[in-house]
Amino acid sequence: MGGEELVAIPTGWSDDGTRLTAPNGKSAVLGFRWHILTHAWAPDDWPLESEHYEPILDVTDPEHGDGIVQHFRKSILAWHENRAQVLELSSGAIALEWQQRAEASSGSRLGSSPDCLPPVEVMAYPGAVLPVGVAHVAAWRDINALAELHHSSYSFNLRAANAPERNAQLSAERLASLEKQVQMLISGLGAGAKPHEVARNIQDQVEMIATDSRASRRRESPLSNPRILLRWLLILIALLFADTLAWAISSLIHRQAALPLPLLALGTVALSAFFFFLRSIRPLSRP
Repeated sequence: MGGEELVAIPTGWSDDGTRLTAPNGKSAVLGFRWHILTHAWAPDDWPLESEHYEPILDVTDPEHGDGIVQHFRKSILAWHENRAQVLELSSGAIALEWQQRAEASSGSRLGSSPDCLPPVEVMAYPGAVLPVGVAHVAAWRDINALAELHHSSYSFNLRAANAPERNAQLSAERLASLEKQVQMLISGLGAGAKPHEVARNIQDQVEMIATDSRASRRRESPLSNPRILLRWLLILIALLFADTLAWAISSLIHRQAALPLPLLALGTVALSAFFFFLRSIRPLSRP
């Protein structure tokens, strides 16, 4: 494990040397932490839970035996004491296997009524609740789409000048809070509760995250950025100094034929204002 080279800390994560923490507050430690740091790990592939012991690492391949498992949004990491490396299990195949088991289990309890909805199956599947025929699957799809939108805009802002990192961090915290509320909503459905308030909060969070993501893609106007104004002012001072120097040299060489200094300065200021105006009317958002 020590021979592998460090790739990078995923965007938005933090590492203190022993604990790698995702934006949702969950952490990876020891071998799982090192595996993430030495591989091209997706920034939005956050842990859903802490690592824990499982008697069966992979339900689709029982030969893996038991070991330590940690579930992420898009991945599953596993470790067995007899193996020298961390395993990346196929989360899609495992989820499908559990869903098929849930469908088989719920099908025997639906009865003869064709109008009854299949219940939510809470299986012994760590860190995930697998619904059968429930509408919140669309909510997860929207969340994943928002996550992709947020991280693409976050990456763009890091490359742009004066990137609003505070807004990007706020959006990451809201996205983490949103996922926790969706988990609460699913748990409430499984327990037969009526989590209408949680559903309303989720809708509000989705709207705020979408607004933050659109705003982070919008380029700030030069008039609203003090650094840009200061930069233009310094350029103007440098041009006026160059005008003064050019006028002095022209006066020494041509005497009376030199252009008046006020006229040169006025032309420089007018030209600078024209270019500043062109810069300010450029599109404020990337296509």
